[in-house]
Amino acid sequence: MGTIEIFQIVFSVSAAIFVVIFIPVAIQLFRTLRSIQRFIKDLNVEIIPILGRVQTTVEEVNEGLSTVGDILTSLRDVSERVEKTAKTAQQALASPLVKMAGLSVSAVKFLSFLRKLRKKNSRK
Repeated sequence: MGTIEIFQIVFSVSAAIFVVIFIPVAIQLFRTLRSIQRFIKDLNVEIIPILGRVQTTVEEVNEGLSTVGDILTSLRDVSERVEKTAKTAQQALASPLVKMAGLSVSAVKFLSFLRKLRKKNSRK
């Protein structure tokens, strides 16, 4: 037997061993790929309705936020109106109340003066 024949035998045995080892690995790889394809198919079937529900939920949340925004705007407007009304009432009532307080103090002083005057007249 020559070197070439030995090389051919070693190569043939190596190729046979490689094929025997590679075939189960290739079969398992194809099974895994099929399983992944089924998983992706199932995922696509399930994810579409979920995304539809997520979109509906997001739209409802946006509507709710819009409503809250409208309510806050209305509250701000009411607050501004109450503030303006309070300022107007303060301006309208402050001046007459100050005048009335001054008049009351003057009336008390005048009555006190009249009492003193009456006491002096009654002693005489």
